[in-house]
Amino acid sequence: MAALDEDWEEWTPEKGSFVHHMLAGSAAGVAEHVSIFPIDTVKTHMQCQRCPVNGKPVKLTATQTARQLVAEEGPLRLFRGVSTMLGASLPAHAVYFSVFEAAKKALGADTNTITPMASGSAGVIATVCHDLIMTPMDVIKQRLQLGYYNGVADCFKTVVMKHEGLRALYISFPTTLLMNLPYSMIMVSANETFKKILNPSGEMNVSAYIASGAAAGALAGALTNPLDVAKTRLQTQSMMMTEEASCPSRTRCAQLQTRGVSITVPPSCSINGRPGVERAEPVLRRQYAGLMDALIQIKAQEGFAGFFRGVYPRLLVHAPSVAVSWTTFEVLKKTLDRMSEDD
Repeated sequence: MAALDEDWEEWTPEKGSFVHHMLAGSAAGVAEHVSIFPIDTVKTHMQCQRCPVNGKPVKLTATQTARQLVAEEGPLRLFRGVSTMLGASLPAHAVYFSVFEAAKKALGADTNTITPMASGSAGVIATVCHDLIMTPMDVIKQRLQLGYYNGVADCFKTVVMKHEGLRALYISFPTTLLMNLPYSMIMVSANETFKKILNPSGEMNVSAYIASGAAAGALAGALTNPLDVAKTRLQTQSMMMTEEASCPSRTRCAQLQTRGVSITVPPSCSINGRPGVERAEPVLRRQYAGLMDALIQIKAQEGFAGFFRGVYPRLLVHAPSVAVSWTTFEVLKKTLDRMSEDD
């Protein structure tokens, strides 16, 4: 961060690069999240689907999942929670790309001579700063995608104020870092390598940016999918109901379970849905205690195939998202730099 401070102090209107990185990064974040949000919604649902009868995973394809969601509430169902990501992506991506460029400078290399390892290290540093901003909003976004709450305010009030506390917004942060750090290392290193191969001159080349970004995003996304499944489960887990809970209706159970909620129904509840014995307020506990517990449960209940649930939508998310975000960033950065030089 010292390098970032120095870059800010050295910035002048004539130079412009630091502010250009922030502006280009913000635009890249908005373009990325809006363009791939429907696919991300499908991926989230695929990783959390449960059978309404026995709570076991449901194996729906991406197309079937998308059709089911659209049938519920129309095409806009695929965009539920997008406002949350837009609000977070502006500062998060501005920080990410600014820190990334500053880190590359601190490592003593420019875009033409930096090695894949050095660029990957710069990506890791930028990712930590990015995830500190994005993780809480990603938790809210995924819960909205699954249809748990009426909006951002309702989600925050219910999750933080009533039941789970602030810890819920960062419960997946270690998992997010564990996934995003290798993801960023792979993606940035691959992207820089592919750019050098496809565009050795270093001049603006949109087709090279798109191709290298898509390939890098797909490669990194596939290799880190198991950790993404665990992260999604941690972020979207509801609270399992113990025997002290009031009896939920069969209809409500079915609705929650199809959205990824695991419910242990108290013995007082009848199997045919007739009212059970009313009890005190629900006593709640988390389904997953943490990353290792989530990995163990997924392996025990679903086998190794469970770690690759949603892998195809994930590829469809990360290939275009990296292509869009990095192409937008590179084009805007070079355009703004040229405008400053002309002035």
